[in-house]
Amino acid sequence: MNNLARPTPHTPRNTDCTYRAVIFRSLPVASVLALAISTQVACGDTSGAGENASGGVGGSGGTAGVGGGGTAGSGLGGSDIGGSAGVSGSGGEVITAAACPAAATSAPPSVGHCNADGFCFENPIPLSTIVHGVFGVSADDVWATGEDNAILHYDGSTWSVRDFGFRGVSMNGAWGASSNDVWLVGGFYSNYGYLQHWDGSQLSETSLTDAALLAVHGISAGDIWAVGKSGAVKHYDGAAWRPVTTPATTDLYGVRAFGSDVFIGGKGTFFRLNGAGSSNIQIPADTDVVSLWGTSADDVFVGAATSADGALLHWDGSTLSELGRTTSPITSVSGAGAGDVWVATKLGQTLHYDGASLAPRGDLGDRVSALWVAGANDVFAATDAAVVPVRGDGASFSTTTPVLADLKAVWGASMDDVWVGGEDGTLLHLKGSSWTTASSPTGSDIIGLWGTAKNAIWLADATGQIFRFDGNQWQSEATYDEGFYRLFGTGSTLWFITNFFDGDVVSYTNGQFRRLPAPPFPPEAIWASADNNVWISGNHSVARFDGVSWTETHLDNIGDFDAIWGRGPNDIWVSGFISDGYHFDGNTWTREYRADSAATIWGCGSEDVWFDDYPRVTHLSGDDWKTSDAEFFVNGFLATGSNVLTIGPRGGITRHREL
Repeated sequence: MNNLARPTPHTPRNTDCTYRAVIFRSLPVASVLALAISTQVACGDTSGAGENASGGVGGSGGTAGVGGGGTAGSGLGGSDIGGSAGVSGSGGEVITAAACPAAATSAPPSVGHCNADGFCFENPIPLSTIVHGVFGVSADDVWATGEDNAILHYDGSTWSVRDFGFRGVSMNGAWGASSNDVWLVGGFYSNYGYLQHWDGSQLSETSLTDAALLAVHGISAGDIWAVGKSGAVKHYDGAAWRPVTTPATTDLYGVRAFGSDVFIGGKGTFFRLNGAGSSNIQIPADTDVVSLWGTSADDVFVGAATSADGALLHWDGSTLSELGRTTSPITSVSGAGAGDVWVATKLGQTLHYDGASLAPRGDLGDRVSALWVAGANDVFAATDAAVVPVRGDGASFSTTTPVLADLKAVWGASMDDVWVGGEDGTLLHLKGSSWTTASSPTGSDIIGLWGTAKNAIWLADATGQIFRFDGNQWQSEATYDEGFYRLFGTGSTLWFITNFFDGDVVSYTNGQFRRLPAPPFPPEAIWASADNNVWISGNHSVARFDGVSWTETHLDNIGDFDAIWGRGPNDIWVSGFISDGYHFDGNTWTREYRADSAATIWGCGSEDVWFDDYPRVTHLSGDDWKTSDAEFFVNGFLATGSNVLTIGPRGGITRHREL
């Protein structure tokens, strides 16, 4: 894993203006997105000279001015660039009442898993992951494995997290000889296999192999087999894991061992290992063997899949025959006996084979990655629609449906009154101590939230719709035909980037849209404090709009700048995915820190900035830099001091707590 180089402390900048901002990124990484939410909080430059060179709205006393005591000049008026002079004044106007969200007065929501640095899941519970495997020693001793080294255990009543947070590691399967001897296998991306062992009291990392491991099964504590990517086959003899040479070169998905006979299946292949070597078992063309289960070497049930459908096959020791077909590809097979076999599919169906026929039983509504059958009509299923395996009789399962949409936008009047939006119109509201799913005014992706009070909140979606919450309900307010990609707010003015990679910059206030001159490059993030102090970032560059034209600055950087945030024209931060973090002091851009993926920046108050750098977050408070482990790619921050809330993919919401 790459380590974040600690940033070089910088000198605090002297400013009397503070801002609240949010810049978001959504997944996948190939489509790194950023959203921005910001407000100027207070101004009062006592020097008597306005800081906005072209005056306009930015003069002292102007609606969003940064200067204090300066004379307002020509700025943005009406619907055109230019227009009438801004209003003069002294001291600047306070747009919102507080620099940061108000502190919570309610008890915090219940939480699931907490990492060592105190970031705890508030949604989903106990954590956000995708489960790939499930195995049980007994019905009250069940293990589940998933993304980011997720290892969970069920004791008959509750799922608990045994390990989580090794980014890039996918744990794919488990098998154990007893309650105090369980092996869990996975891989670090595709290149390395990763194994952990449970000895009854703790997990230990035991070995790395040359390929990711996808499945494991054993006969005894000293006779265990694992298979994986690129034909990898490993055997554990009680002392060490060793490679086994076979003709296989494609990915291997399933393994089942019986005495001296080991059956292995994978992409386009199914074969048997024993003392005589390797023997191929013919399967239909264009078919993969994705899962194996059985009672003996002459009673093996084979889950086979094509790109469109699946088949349950059976090996009787000499012949491979078909028992029944499924309308979508099979993903898993498990059973409690030769006449009690269960099958799951990519579309979430469960089917049961009773020794005579394969019949549909239930529908979990989303891909089932793994099954484990504890006994007659007692089935555990790992499904993409849940973060822990669900349990049922095969026809119905006892489960709640967590919110697992990618979350992209957050705004809160206080730390216990928070709105969160995401893909497909997902809208969550924390009011007091409980998160609830709110009635959403849109079914499209929510790209930004912004507010000035509890009864004055704006929501924008990707299709260009703007909605406003009046304290009781969301109402449609305006529509922009080109759609929206980024949102940023200053007071009651909303700033938008309209399209991904080729968008324009548009402002919206008092029911009117206003398009700025064409930006010098495709903007990916936006921040503004006034009509004549608008900043964008993108392809190795930043640019400032001064009320008349754009001025571009090219920075020597590897990646694009996906995030930009500032406190004023002399205090701007930019960073991005595979990008360094730069700071502008009004004269010079300086590389302040090295990061791998700092594509989210959020600030609150003077010298208080949060940076996402997956798998870490870094907090700058004054001159103090502190880095902590995060639980996911952070798409948005909301914070008051060290009380920070993060949002991210697959419904992830965490909050930092002192442990």
